[in-house]
Amino acid sequence: MTDAKPQKPLPLKKIFIGLTAGVMLGGAGAGYYYADQNGHIDQLAEKFRAAVTEYMPEKEAVPLKTLAERMRDADVEKGNKLYSTYCMACHGPATENGYGGLGPNLFNLVGEKQGRYGARNSKALQEALTGVWDREGLDAWLENPQQTVPGTSMYFSGLKNPQDRADLIAYLETRKPPAP
Repeated sequence: MTDAKPQKPLPLKKIFIGLTAGVMLGGAGAGYYYADQNGHIDQLAEKFRAAVTEYMPEKEAVPLKTLAERMRDADVEKGNKLYSTYCMACHGPATENGYGGLGPNLFNLVGEKQGRYGARNSKALQEALTGVWDREGLDAWLENPQQTVPGTSMYFSGLKNPQDRADLIAYLETRKPPAP
């Protein structure tokens, strides 16, 4: 007698994917071939959409929080982890004596003049950023630097999660000299 390990049950997601693929390749296989040969792709897409929505109804849309609401819920520790993950390699530690690598040191960034690092940044950045790094400006920049300043030399695709951006901004707000 062998000591066979009991098999774990398949997760619901794998079962759903298997059933969907089975329907498309089995029962709807002829429809797929027909749709592909005659250009009726919409017919196939509609069959797939109907199969998916039968098992996975749409969720209600969750209203987006404002930046002020996200900042109220911001987690500085999570922001520190996000900084370590996404920013540290190029900007170094956000400390008073920290170094900047490819990008400038981000210590004391919030509330400072944009473009304060002169030649270290691209010409596009120097010309486009003329204000102060506030929460709104950082939120837009962190979401998509290339969209905020086309031609920037910062090769970061951005943080798409709005709460992650708020957490990172909250962390950056803590990186400043102590009050006198």
